[in-house]
Amino acid sequence: MPLGHTKWRDLLYIRTSCQHLDVDEVIAEKFELYRSIWRECGHIGPMPHTFLMRAVHEAQSPADKLPEGEVVFFLLATVPRLDLQRFYAPYEEETRGAPPFDTAMMVCLLLYASCVGVFSSRKRALACERHLAFRAMVGQERPDFRTISDVRTQHVAAFKEVVVQVMR
Repeated sequence: MPLGHTKWRDLLYIRTSCQHLDVDEVIAEKFELYRSIWRECGHIGPMPHTFLMRAVHEAQSPADKLPEGEVVFFLLATVPRLDLQRFYAPYEEETRGAPPFDTAMMVCLLLYASCVGVFSSRKRALACERHLAFRAMVGQERPDFRTISDVRTQHVAAFKEVVVQVMR
């Protein structure tokens, strides 16, 4: 009886949940696990390319790789408790276009970028793709530099109030 997709994913998660392993060692272990599952399912011959790629591209949270005292964790815990009504108000009646990015996430992004000295919207957008702390904030949602700039310019007064709230 072949293993279902959920079963081999569970096995993979259990097998690779240890931290601080060498990347090549982890990939080799995943490959061996996949090979054993491939054979257990009764398949003959080499594994297909897509099956191998799952071993290499398993997602990990960027937050797991950051030190505990990182400022981003403070902001992620603080921003949801702030009064962000002034940020939400312009979007409540808007019906055009795609839904906006989460306002709390955008505020957190602007605050963190300001804290670490990233003031250009283009650099902030690039940081959302490349830097772990920014990726821990935005997750799979990667705002464009125009969106970041628009939020910043649209909510200047509200952003000043939020900065004061965070400092308290």
